[in-house]
Amino acid sequence: MRWDHALREAQSLYQEARWEEAGAAYTALARSAAQVGDMTVAERAAREGADAWRRADLPARAVELLARVLAPASVTSMDAALASSCNLDAGAIGPAKAMIQRAVDLARDESEAMVARDTRFDLRLALGDFAGARADADWIAALAVPGASLDPRVVQGATWSWRLRGAMLARLEGRLRDAESGCAALAATMGTDPRVAGALAAVRMEQHESTLLRARIWRALGDEGRARKAAIAAVAGFEGAAKIATSAHRRSLAVRATCRASVAQALATRHAILPGADELLAWASRSGLVHVEGDLRSALGEIHGDAAHDLAATRCFEGLAPARARVRVNAARAGRWPLAARELSEVQDALAGDLPWRALADLLDPSTQVDARQRLTAMVARS
Repeated sequence: MRWDHALREAQSLYQEARWEEAGAAYTALARSAAQVGDMTVAERAAREGADAWRRADLPARAVELLARVLAPASVTSMDAALASSCNLDAGAIGPAKAMIQRAVDLARDESEAMVARDTRFDLRLALGDFAGARADADWIAALAVPGASLDPRVVQGATWSWRLRGAMLARLEGRLRDAESGCAALAATMGTDPRVAGALAAVRMEQHESTLLRARIWRALGDEGRARKAAIAAVAGFEGAAKIATSAHRRSLAVRATCRASVAQALATRHAILPGADELLAWASRSGLVHVEGDLRSALGEIHGDAAHDLAATRCFEGLAPARARVRVNAARAGRWPLAARELSEVQDALAGDLPWRALADLLDPSTQVDARQRLTAMVARS
């Protein structure tokens, strides 16, 4: 057939995890096929190319390719979910919200609905819609029933998704040990299949978010010994996650894990570096990965005690109230960027659904310090 050679070339690049080259090859094929009206080939190439661009950490190119090739009537739930996720990665919050609603509305079966709701969970959590995120997680949990009259692959996907989302919700509720053990158990069931290495890295990342949070809480409570012990465990965990992400050719995930490892190292020893920070910042900016740049800036603010990085991080997290609030709490607790009374109130509101971080914020308010210490003590006592 006319396009067979070009398609095989693009597929070969994709299978070799040469994501950027695969994205370029699929894009060229999609445009060529569209020019002569072969929309079946064009749409297939656009969808596969968009996936490659996302894996190459170039989300804006994925969105552009889908928008250029797919007619509105051709957009599927899966297309819309991918576009929403890529828009979120690129910091385009409005389009991300519009596309995820479209993904939910267009879902034709449980499999597509699960992907749409799983994607919406991440968006809602990032925006601070904690109740909405829980509703999506509960909907996914209803599919994770062994023996249900569904495709077994849907049940397995729902099970993995729910267990990860459940651990994330446990962390937000302050059940840190439950969050860590839940992720560890999920990782054990995932095995070492290279095809799931990216997902495994994300699970390990989430596991050690709770470990790092325990270190922060112990430090806030004045127990340096326990804070250091938890921080050292977090360093090892994040470094392991970074290695897995690198093996899966998922650079943005590896960079985020490296950021967290550096922050944990700073908590453990009060001395840390973020290797290649300038090059990583330039790469994130070039790639349009606004929130990865925010993670880098936030880490550098903590490691170097530099409020300029804190300010830059809050700008990267524009529209993501919880992420901005966490940066402000860290900076205020370290004394490098104090919070005025009105600002503190806004931060507390943004963290209303994240109980550990809300309690850390409340430590900054003399009227709530005693209660906040009690809540934090209860969280780590259970850990």
